Amino acid sequence: MVFGEPIGKIMTDSNQTEFTDTHRRKLSVTMLLLDKTLCRYRRWAQGGYESSLLYSEQNDLLPQQREAIQNISENILKLISDIKSKFELEADAQSIRRNIIGSNAWLRTILLDLESKRMKGGGVVPPEIAEYLDDKIGTLAGLIDNMSNSIRQESSDP
Repeated sequence: MVFGEPIGKIMTDSNQTEFTDTHRRKLSVTMLLLDKTLCRYRRWAQGGYESSLLYSEQNDLLPQQREAIQNISENILKLISDIKSKFELEADAQSIRRNIIGSNAWLRTILLDLESKRMKGGGVVPPEIAEYLDDKIGTLAGLIDNMSNSIRQESSDP
């Protein structure tokens, strides 16, 4: 299919209008983002949240708010389902392994930007802090690499 090629005709009041592959991709991506966001909202409405050392979510939703989110989400999902069916949109199954490997590549890059030699834009990092930080940052980057490598080893994916 050629980029922008019509995939069907939609009737309007005055004429037929082309619904192109470009339109379909935009619709598909938007519905995917909406559906993915609803997954997170529904988890929160069910009382879920994430918590760790430096990041935590405080689930302060009241029972009536949780119920409203669940009900509205169901209505939105029905509409997404209708749109999916009408335009024959395909589901996008995301590989968790690939998501982890991709996120780790990004995390490794921003971690290495914390090495003392790369932080000179904010002034010289004192030597004792540089030694401590460089060691910890190097260890963190290595562990991130280990995680990605352990996932790659059990997979035929690159």
